[in-house]
Amino acid sequence: MGAWLCKASPASSPLGWPSLPPELADLVLHRLPSLADRVRFAFVCRHWRHAMKQYSLPSLPRPLPWLNFRDGHFRSLPDGELHSFRFRKPTDTLCVGCFDNWLLFEELGGKPRLRYYLKNPLRRATWRLPCYCREPVHLNPDGSHGRRSSSRSTDLRIRKVIICSRDLVVAKVNYQHGPCAIVCCRPGTSSSWSTGLCNDLWYQDMAFYGGKIYTITIEGDLFAHEVSTGGTDDTEEGPIVSGMERVIQATQPNCATRCYLVISGTGKLLMVRRIVVPKESTTTTTEQAFVPGHLSRQPLGPGQ
Repeated sequence: MGAWLCKASPASSPLGWPSLPPELADLVLHRLPSLADRVRFAFVCRHWRHAMKQYSLPSLPRPLPWLNFRDGHFRSLPDGELHSFRFRKPTDTLCVGCFDNWLLFEELGGKPRLRYYLKNPLRRATWRLPCYCREPVHLNPDGSHGRRSSSRSTDLRIRKVIICSRDLVVAKVNYQHGPCAIVCCRPGTSSSWSTGLCNDLWYQDMAFYGGKIYTITIEGDLFAHEVSTGGTDDTEEGPIVSGMERVIQATQPNCATRCYLVISGTGKLLMVRRIVVPKESTTTTTEQAFVPGHLSRQPLGPGQ
């Protein structure tokens, strides 16, 4: 898959990796918060990969997120390594996002022009995503909207995908001729993404928390999106975003920062501000912990 993945042959290993008891391999894996390190773990030998699938995956905590860049590179946390994928065949394929142990890939070329799929390097599983999306519906100032359209389009770019359950996948979509929207589908059964609700704002990140989808805008506004498991009219057959509410309005927007939504190890939804400064160095300030009925500020601690 990537240049940073290296396979170690059991025969050439001086330490005898296959002899490591699976219980110890499980303890090692649980102490690796980086997804890059977990993938390296799975490629050491078949014994470690089997131990990971049998013992570790059901109870493995979420890995720390990656910071993805538009050129296909991504920075791993907490070590700060910069990675990129190199494919065996020449192809215009980029890794444009990640969620838990799933990576989001974009393929350029063919029909339709852009195709997307999810790949889990730990389970070695691949999910193809719909290439079509229904036309978005623009919200009125009072929160109402017109009838949803049944027409479909391929003029979209997917920048983040969240697997909420086996029957629900949510994506942040950037339309080619408009702002962002949150859309849904049932993996393996939906032929297209659902109709998204647009409020003429651009989202930087999203997270699934407390049964709702939360998005953060460039200005720092926080929105909560209600998801319905079934369509509300004849044009929708699968899950849809049925409502949207502004939870927090930014008071001092700062375009020099990027906002990310992260669920901490203590179960809080955090907004992390990343300030971009010259020479590609970054500084992370404080973040806001959003809990139902409560808003607090606390410094970012190690491992959160």
